[in-house]
Amino acid sequence: MDCARTLAELGYRDLSLNVWFGLAAPAATPAAVIDAVTAAVMKAQTETEFRTKLQAQGFDVPRESGAAFEATIASDTARWARVVQATGFKAND
Repeated sequence: MDCARTLAELGYRDLSLNVWFGLAAPAATPAAVIDAVTAAVMKAQTETEFRTKLQAQGFDVPRESGAAFEATIASDTARWARVVQATGFKAND
């Protein structure tokens, strides 16, 4: 695919892609550990140097709660499950 052209220019007007990065932990992780990691990440996101370096690479740096991130994961999983089902794609055994 020609990376210098947008998806709309290539004829995919209804296709939008968002890439996100986040941290996840096993379900049994103690709440105190989750809270400590969340606090450290939220603090880092307020630091100018951190934000500047990520933004210079084209990243948006939202400050989302764990619940908001879980909602993003659930929404994207449902969306892409529908896309995969619509294509008839099957994984190799």
